[in-house]
Amino acid sequence: MQKLNQLGLELISMKQELMNDKHSDIVRKALLFQVENMTENKLIEVDTQVELTNEKMLLDEFRLYLMEKPSYMKTAEELRGEYDAIRESITEKMNTEVNLESFSNVQDETITFIQTFELDLEWVKHYFAVKESDIPRLVKENGFVAKFAVLRLLKLVDDFMASNMSENDYVDVKRDDNVYMNVETSSYCLDLIYTVSIDDAEVEDTHEGIAKFISTTATDSDKYVTDKLS
Repeated sequence: MQKLNQLGLELISMKQELMNDKHSDIVRKALLFQVENMTENKLIEVDTQVELTNEKMLLDEFRLYLMEKPSYMKTAEELRGEYDAIRESITEKMNTEVNLESFSNVQDETITFIQTFELDLEWVKHYFAVKESDIPRLVKENGFVAKFAVLRLLKLVDDFMASNMSENDYVDVKRDDNVYMNVETSSYCLDLIYTVSIDDAEVEDTHEGIAKFISTTATDSDKYVTDKLS
């Protein structure tokens, strides 16, 4: 994703023009005058002017120089806004009844979708055919259901991933290492995590394929685990 802000991109464009040896002296002087004005108006620092007009500094080197200067970079908030827009575009194209949470990870340069497999109290009651009064004892921390979830839920998700899941060029799928307890619902949960690099996700043509893969995998894995635990 482009991390330079508008000023940074403008400086890249000016650097390209200054490196163009086909320009006449008049054009080059006009460009240098424009650079001086930017410095005088405090749009750029003096050291940036020096590097911008340095004939020995190549374009890629100048780009790296700019990326070390916060004033020429998009803010974290600006990047997050762009990430969120991409994430929303992918989400809108999904076709699954499975609930998926999603997050924008600017620091990691990824977009993440999370599917949660959940053994809730209603499931405990019917699967083990127990009374309501017995459920609190079964679902307590490190209790019977917790141990069952660690053994059974982990294996089912692993089995699905090994034999029923296709691969995708843009989506990395990984299950969480740990079963955890949702303290609000007393359910035991395991997350399946879908991660997409922002370099792939920013290409709009990939959104349909990414959404289809995640939707299909989420639907199929949910059915697989649900059927095995019915």
